[in-house]
Order: sequence, then C-alpha cells, then structure tokens
Amino acid sequence: MRALKSLILASAIAAACSAGFARQSKKQPKPTEAQAALGEPYAKAALIALKTITADETVPHMENGEPTGDKDTIAAIATAGALGQTPAEKSATNALRAIYRDKLLDNDRRNTKKMNYESDSGLEDEGTREMTAQQEMLSDTELIEMDQKEKACFDAVDAMLGSRSWTLPPACAAWAPDLKSLPKNK
Repeated sequence: MRALKSLILASAIAAACSAGFARQSKKQPKPTEAQAALGEPYAKAALIALKTITADETVPHMENGEPTGDKDTIAAIATAGALGQTPAEKSATNALRAIYRDKLLDNDRRNTKKMNYESDSGLEDEGTREMTAQQEMLSDTELIEMDQKEKACFDAVDAMLGSRSWTLPPACAAWAPDLKSLPKNK
C-alpha cells in the first residue's frame, strides 16, 4: 500500500512538472545580448513604419544631395524614432531610415527601367507602351532579384519587430548597402 501511495505521489509530481515545463516552453524566448528587447509602443510604431515603407512606390526627388521620399513614410519613421529610447530601438530606427533610403533607390531603378522599356518599345499609344513596359519588367531578372531581396529584408524585419526584439537581419544587410554602415548593437 505504501509503495502504491509513493508511486501515485511520484506520478502526480511528474505530471505537475511536465505541465509547468509545457507552459514555460510556450513562453517567448528572452532576447540574447545580440538580440535586444523592444518596448511594445516602439515595436508597434516601427511595424507601422515598416508597412508604410513596404507599400511606398515613391520615385525619390533629390534634396540637399539626398533622395527624399513620401512625407507620410518619413513621418511614420519619425514617429517610431521619437518613441525609441533604448539603444536597440535607436538602432532599429536607423535601420528603418536606411531601408527606406534603399527602397527609394530601388524605386528609382524600377522607374528608370520602365522608362527605358517604354522608349525602346517605339509604340505611339501610351497605354500600349506602358503595358509592354510592365510585361518586360515582369521578366527582368535584375528587377526580380531586387524584389526578392527587398521582400526577404522586409519579412525579416517584420518578424523581428513582431517578436519585439532587434538585431539587423542578414537578409537586409545582403540587400541594402546603407545598412552595412550602421553601427552594430551593443
């Protein structure tokens, strides 16, 4: 009888430990030193800025020798920046600025390619010329690769901000030249 009670007690303890372990394993992992935590208000604002950058198709204009884009996108990044207090949040804001600058440069490349395809078509009708250029752009390997690299960066930053942690995703460093010059998180 005593052995049976001991077995039941041991089983109950094992079950309780398993349940506690299962609850613990569902918790988000804590950020490592290389992966610093972001505050919830900052992460939400940075996600909005990223979505705005992703959707921005602005062809930049030059202002003081720098490409300048859409005021709403710049404001969204500034809003996140104003909430950024920690080194990780400031680093993420700097990355968002660099990502946007490189997105603008890609938008400029897309626009230039489109204009070249339109002029090379030799077609008189504007609608037909634009449609022909769009078809050419869909099969342009340089544009396809650029789009894939952009998307990989945006997806990685989205996941990072969604988990409220920050390190510069390798996908972004591979795509955006401006990100390579950013200081590393400490």
